[in-house]
Parts: sequence; structure tokens; C-alpha cells
Amino acid sequence: MRILYRLTLGFLLISLLVGFEAYIGYSEAISIKDKYDQISEETLPVFANLNNIIFAGMRIVGATNEIISTSPDEKVIIDREKAEIVGSIRNL
Repeated sequence: MRILYRLTLGFLLISLLVGFEAYIGYSEAISIKDKYDQISEETLPVFANLNNIIFAGMRIVGATNEIISTSPDEKVIIDREKAEIVGSIRNL
């Protein structure tokens, strides 16, 4: 009978250790998920603003190229492009 008690006690002890390890793993996985969600909430607006800056920069480059390619006689087009560049810079 003593061997039966030892086997039962060993099985219960191993079961408790496995359950404790599963609980720690689950709580750590939840903690990692919460930290990931927090970081993604902080960084997504940064990426959105970065895209806005990139598009504004592309508009500035396009307007600058149009000024360069426009002849100096077409003053109205040049003034319009300059105003567009200033507007793009103010939107940054």
C-alpha cells in the first residue's frame, strides 16, 4: 500500500507543478499582449503622422519641380506653385 500512496502523492505533486507552470505562462502571455497593445496604440499615430509628412514632402517636391520647369515669363503659375509650397509647409 505504501507504493500506491507514494505514486498518488507524486502524481498530485507533478499535477500541481504543471498547473502552477500553466498559470504563470498564461499570466505572462496576457501581460505580453497588454504591453503589445499599449505600444501599438502609442506608435500607430506616429506612423500616420509620418505618412502625412511624406505626402506633404512629395507635394513640395512636385511643386518645386514645376517651378523649375516653368518659364520665368509665366509668373501666375510660379506664384501659385509657391503658394502651394507654403501651404504644404504650414500643414506639416
